[in-house]
Amino acid sequence: MTIGRKTDKGPPPGTPGGPGPFSEDEIAAVTGPGDASDLDEVEAIAIEEDAGPDLETSFEKLVQKSRRLSEDRIRTVLQSVLFVADKPLTVDQLYESTGIDRELIAKALNQISGLHRDGVNGIVLHEVADGWQFRTDPHSAEYVRRYLRVKPQRLTRAAVETLAIIAYRQPVTRPEVEDIRGVDCGAVIKALMDRKLVKILGKKEEVGRPILYGTTREFLEFFALKDLASCPRSGSSTS
Repeated sequence: MTIGRKTDKGPPPGTPGGPGPFSEDEIAAVTGPGDASDLDEVEAIAIEEDAGPDLETSFEKLVQKSRRLSEDRIRTVLQSVLFVADKPLTVDQLYESTGIDRELIAKALNQISGLHRDGVNGIVLHEVADGWQFRTDPHSAEYVRRYLRVKPQRLTRAAVETLAIIAYRQPVTRPEVEDIRGVDCGAVIKALMDRKLVKILGKKEEVGRPILYGTTREFLEFFALKDLASCPRSGSSTS
């Protein structure tokens, strides 16, 4: 099929030896009247129509809808959101995502954790790093690692000792850590920072202003701890 004039013989329009380029009248016969300004106007309208709804209004509707949810449905919604999350979610984050009342969220989380607990369900709901996260049952770790073909993450004894000192005494300086361990800890602290288990908190207000170190959110996630107060006090360590 050709438009305007036949071009199946000879050079294409607008080239040496060929017919002249299409005229504006010929183009208009196919595309309709208008110019570039009309196209700009159409594009602007399309963008405006594609714009999302007002977030505040949308959230208010979500809150109203959540008030009609049964307790069973609330648990189902929260489990769905937690399942797709790659990090622990706080009650506030779950509220922002679902519009469900915070007290109802907290109540539902406790109910879900009772159903999804160690040794009872293959998927366990843990309270980790001031949030909540679904994890595989620790008793199934060997099988999960074998399927994923990954090795367990381990820390050296030096790393565990250094990390324990930082966790219990933070904010703490490197010299203070080394005084306790009796050896240089520079390389170990750097390795812990590379693994995002330790971070810089600031500088101590004393001569030389040494750097202060502390643990991270990833530290809590790594050891499945709710918060720093949950750190074991028996002297045992996880490796």
